[in-house]
Amino acid sequence: MEKKMQGYSLAGTPEARAAYFRRVSEKGDMRPAPRVVEVATADPEAKHERWPEPRSREDAHAAHMRRVASNCAREIDTAARPALVQQQDVPPAAKPVKDTGDQTPMGWTPLNPSMTFETFVASSDLPLALARKVAATERWSRVEHSPIVIYGGDGLGKTHLLQAIAATSPQQCLYVTAEDFMYRLVGTLTKGQGEAMRKTLAQAEVLLVDGIDRITGSMFVPHFEQAIDLFASGGQQVVCTSRVVPAVLEMLGPETRRRLSSGMVAEMAPPNYGQRKDIVAKRIEIHRTDFAALAFPDEVAEFIAKSITTNGRDLVGAVSRIVAHSELAGRTIDLQMAELAILDLLRANTVKTPKIEDIQRVVCQHYGISRGDLVSARRTKVIVRPRQVAMYLCKMLTPRSLPEIGRRFGNRDHTTVLHAVRKIDDLKERDQKLAEDIEIITRGLA
Repeated sequence: MEKKMQGYSLAGTPEARAAYFRRVSEKGDMRPAPRVVEVATADPEAKHERWPEPRSREDAHAAHMRRVASNCAREIDTAARPALVQQQDVPPAAKPVKDTGDQTPMGWTPLNPSMTFETFVASSDLPLALARKVAATERWSRVEHSPIVIYGGDGLGKTHLLQAIAATSPQQCLYVTAEDFMYRLVGTLTKGQGEAMRKTLAQAEVLLVDGIDRITGSMFVPHFEQAIDLFASGGQQVVCTSRVVPAVLEMLGPETRRRLSSGMVAEMAPPNYGQRKDIVAKRIEIHRTDFAALAFPDEVAEFIAKSITTNGRDLVGAVSRIVAHSELAGRTIDLQMAELAILDLLRANTVKTPKIEDIQRVVCQHYGISRGDLVSARRTKVIVRPRQVAMYLCKMLTPRSLPEIGRRFGNRDHTTVLHAVRKIDDLKERDQKLAEDIEIITRGLA
């Protein structure tokens, strides 16, 4: 017996089912209609609805792929228009942190509890003073210095200062490294969580970004610039770290570079001998809290401070490695044992002779010119002075002869190089700004 529903035959024969699916697909609706069959019940008029028999594996796979494509298209469309994402679409784990009155850091990057102001040894006064001022600023107070950019080489304590600010400030701080910022942004764009990210940024009162020189790529840089603009235009505090001054961050737009340079720019210099001794002494005291009977001779501490001169990170690593060797091998700490334990660090800290190409690169970065201009025949003041500085440093820091240096600067005569060396040597005694430039460039070559 054949029943009719919605004008289609729903008989159980394969031919009838094929006709049904063909007609439905022509109308663009692949949802199967229920099949009406008679069942043996006490009520002769009773009917029971059930779905038709499953389609073939090929049909089911094709329908599944259409659903996947539709979902992917919906997600891509949502990611392209993050402002339209509704809060209920955001998974619970991605929702912004609510302000509950407990002003703990809104961590996108976890903090190291050992990085506090108490354990920090300052190699430069200005960065530490700025960091303490930011950390001591009360909520809703007027921001005096923003943005702040702390720059310097690796291992000098830039991350330590940012984490100390995040750990002690009464304000709501958002601390994030460059890598975590890019990772979060990828999740935002692929999962359509742009609204949640913006709300998290809006809740923060202090933005701490570690390593802005590592933010690259056309996908990430515009969003970073928008975050900086959001805080700066709102009169909120921004503190960033970088390995170079913001003026030479070529991946950023000129407006962002000017905005970062318009605030406080403070350099983290390598520690001197006295500061290196303080770093080693503080690290030894930290280890003595775990090993009360630790015997660390003063001569070994002085040996570390004299031998490792590049940065504080290597100093801390040297002390930790020597203590670990002593505890694991059961050996007494002495000079011979210490030298063997940190042999690779000692080799890494040996003075390296820079190449002429390295000097040219660092000079160009410092003065904001191209290498083509540096070796060209142009004689404008903005080109001549950096060229003379580069020639001077090549003579002072490399074993190259004057004729060879001249050839590397556009086939110039050796007398031109000699004139540049004598002129810079004379000017740096009277020009404090030039002397500082030479010192910064020399440190950049270390």
